[in-house]
Amino acid sequence: MTFKPASSYTKEDLVACGNGDLFGPSNGRLPADEMLMFDSIDQIDKTSGKYSKGKIIANLNIEESLWFFKVHFKSDPSYARMSWLGCYVAIIGILSLLA
Repeated sequence: MTFKPASSYTKEDLVACGNGDLFGPSNGRLPADEMLMFDSIDQIDKTSGKYSKGKIIANLNIEESLWFFKVHFKSDPSYARMSWLGCYVAIIGILSLLA
């Protein structure tokens, strides 16, 4: 299998990455299942952005039924900020694979 970078990735692509099917089984993977903290990557490239070092625009459809609203820090709004940290870590992992 030869990986060819794309300018966007669907939820199915991201799930395939978590299963080791996008970059190959011995390369980087995104978190799987509920730990995958975005639904799509709408834009990804190496040259745009403020400093021309690349840009990623990812999307997560926020719904009350998402697991982390039910199980973490009930009535504590600071958890939402920690969820974003998980997203950033996953995006950095993708950027390192494309570098």
